[in-house]
Amino acid sequence: MLRKTKFWSLIELTIILTVLSILCAILAPVIDRFVRNAKIVRCREDIQAIGCAINMFIEDTANSYFLRDGSHFPKGGAGRQDSDFISGSAPDQDVGNRVNLLVSDGDIPEVGADGDNTWAEPIDYGHRDFIEYHIVTNNPGRNASHSYRTPTDLINGAADQDPMFARYESGGFNSEFAWRGPYMTAPIDPDPWGNRYAINSIYLDPIANSSNLDVATNGAGGWEFDCVVLSAGPDEEIDTDFDVDGLTPGDDDLIYTLSGNSRP
Repeated sequence: MLRKTKFWSLIELTIILTVLSILCAILAPVIDRFVRNAKIVRCREDIQAIGCAINMFIEDTANSYFLRDGSHFPKGGAGRQDSDFISGSAPDQDVGNRVNLLVSDGDIPEVGADGDNTWAEPIDYGHRDFIEYHIVTNNPGRNASHSYRTPTDLINGAADQDPMFARYESGGFNSEFAWRGPYMTAPIDPDPWGNRYAINSIYLDPIANSSNLDVATNGAGGWEFDCVVLSAGPDEEIDTDFDVDGLTPGDDDLIYTLSGNSRP
């Protein structure tokens, strides 16, 4: 015998679709808010991880800045050029050899009315470089000859080495300041919205003295500004000054402070 098949009536379908529509209207904002918050949490974790890697780099190398050319010339290890260590080989850390802007992979975000176009400058493998080349591959400017010194570049007992940097068999400071990375795993991905992370690394050194600073580069009065790891945030638009004042991010930008150098 054939069974009679029961179909949904038009009224029943209308009721079901209405209920589903109401549920979607209620749940959609909740889901959207959950996704947005999850992206913000991930972004904060990313910029903190990048910040920690940079701090380890600074601690290991004793550099004040990221350098366009951090090469170990000569191979005798780092040393200051002064009356005691005339042949010192510490890389030149003046303004001309500093990396002004470090970025990760990702799109260049828009810059808002309150932002600074310096954040959006393209890579030139010199003053603007990828973070990865400094804390992952030791390849500043995509140039192997510009690599920072490593432990294998240091030697024992050289008379012309500065004990603050060189390795001695006994006595002295007994430290080996050298690049010991990688400090993160590659690749350093874009932020959750597909844009690049950026660091105003020119302001990394927390020096509050204009004696050895280029005032035109570092601002009136010679004070160094705050150095931060920055993401443009959910609106994908940078609204923070490049010379960050008082650790305050613009609009919904997300920042992690590496060094707070602002002065009132």
